[in-house]
Amino acid sequence: MKIRNTVAAIVIILILAATAYGAQWLTLLGWNAVVQYPSPYARPLPFGPGGQAIAERVVLVVVDGLRVDRAEQLPVLNRLRAQGASVVSWTGEPSLSDPGWTAIVSGASPEVSGVTTNWYDGTVAVDTLFAAAKRADLTTAVAGSPGWAELFGPALDEQVLVGDPPGDAPAEALYRVTAEVADGAAGILQRGDARLVVVHVPSVDLAGHRFGGASDEYAAAARRADAHLGSLLLSVDLTRDTVIVTSDHGHLDRGGHGGWEPVVKRTPLVLAGRGIRAASDLADVRQIDIAPTIAVLLGISIPAHSQGRPLVEVLDADPAAFGPRWIEQQRFFYRGAAGVLGSEGPAKVAADPENGTALAAGGADFILGLSDDLARTYFLAREQRLTAQRRQRLPAAAAAAAVPLIAVIWVLRRRLLGPALAGAAAFFVIDYALFFGRGGTFSLSIFNSEAQILAFFNQRLIDASVAAAVAGLIAGMLAARRAPADAFLGALGTAWLAAYVIVLQVVYFYWQWDVRFTWYLPDLRLGFKYYLDLLMLVPLGFLATLYGAVGLLGRWPVRLVLSARASRRAVSSEPARS
Repeated sequence: MKIRNTVAAIVIILILAATAYGAQWLTLLGWNAVVQYPSPYARPLPFGPGGQAIAERVVLVVVDGLRVDRAEQLPVLNRLRAQGASVVSWTGEPSLSDPGWTAIVSGASPEVSGVTTNWYDGTVAVDTLFAAAKRADLTTAVAGSPGWAELFGPALDEQVLVGDPPGDAPAEALYRVTAEVADGAAGILQRGDARLVVVHVPSVDLAGHRFGGASDEYAAAARRADAHLGSLLLSVDLTRDTVIVTSDHGHLDRGGHGGWEPVVKRTPLVLAGRGIRAASDLADVRQIDIAPTIAVLLGISIPAHSQGRPLVEVLDADPAAFGPRWIEQQRFFYRGAAGVLGSEGPAKVAADPENGTALAAGGADFILGLSDDLARTYFLAREQRLTAQRRQRLPAAAAAAAVPLIAVIWVLRRRLLGPALAGAAAFFVIDYALFFGRGGTFSLSIFNSEAQILAFFNQRLIDASVAAAVAGLIAGMLAARRAPADAFLGALGTAWLAAYVIVLQVVYFYWQWDVRFTWYLPDLRLGFKYYLDLLMLVPLGFLATLYGAVGLLGRWPVRLVLSARASRRAVSSEPARS
């Protein structure tokens, strides 16, 4: 091997190894940046006043994992729907249980609450309906999974907690969990002390994870949950109480949630009873709108970190009675967020002195319009700060994209660029064929259980290793007419080019979203791909020498064929003996 080739091979191997090491570090950093996201919005804020209660009691039923299409087939829920209002509410992202529960009772999105995954540790830092009820001396109660006590325990007066069965338990064991929850909830309702009662129904979600959202077991779990709802309604007086039934997320047909798919982000929301008027053909709402609606029904302060609005389209109450409280809460929230956003735009919208007059004149329409204005202004302020930070990262991103390309061209030059390009193309075709062929998507919903996460990541490492080995083999075959060193270097170049294309995508994510998230959450669909890209870089870098050896292996059969052909041509060209 010539000195230049030797130096080039060593340089490529070292750079790829360094890239793999950096990818490992970024993988851990990116994971922790989301799981341990330190929301700057979740600091103490002023609490607004309460008001006149509309309902004596609010019963909130959260049917974990219930899809909209399945909810529309449940007879008890449909009867309740016919008495009140039904609408689709959209979750935030990630569409997981802990973030969903927090959004439902706080009105805060995961970006604000800091509850971004089911691995959140400790009690939530944002204000909640439970805390607001305690400030108003109202008793609260929860019947459901232990996670509710972990997130909201200090503000809960009564708890009936039922743990999940083992992961391999039969369907009947899953259904029994909801039966036990329903028994506990019935006792709470019959005693009648609690003014805010949350009933969390686990078995639909458990069946979705175990059997899939399109399975018979999932449908059976939903029907049984609906029957238990019917029993609980016997202890509720809808002339005095309000019942709200919703879900924290949906489920894919094969099971799983957490991502961006509409089937997991669209959730049913049915409201009936005191303070709710019959309504149909309503526009979709947000999950974060549930908390301020319940606060209005109970006459307690709207949770201080709520980004949602009261659902004026279903509330049978004068918006002028509760609208000022909501406007004040929004003003406090966005005033506190101004330092994070670097803009007082949303706070100024909420503090507009004309709001009071407009509320009196416009009522429900004004609240709908103001909510839209606040959401839009918040989004624009957020984008303005993100854009400014992207401009700051652009020079570094451009350098990170350009320097490796110059190095690749210098090392490979024209004679080996062709085999390396062909090998790199083969790498991506093979790797993505393996990924999408197994039903993969760039979504957290691909994990139907936490136990699958490590196995999935290991499989991606194996897929990238296989794809790189085959790609190196192809590059070695295409460089077979050259010296052995060229086949070795061509296979290394394949790994380098493939890694460079992946690095470009990583650099793009860095430019758009950075690698640390201290005041916002990134686009999680792009973020999931970024994470998978980093995983692909690990075997490309650490196994680079092996791919070079595979290139030599690919050269060998082609050389045998070429030698055989040369021998046949030599024999045929010899002059005939006389």
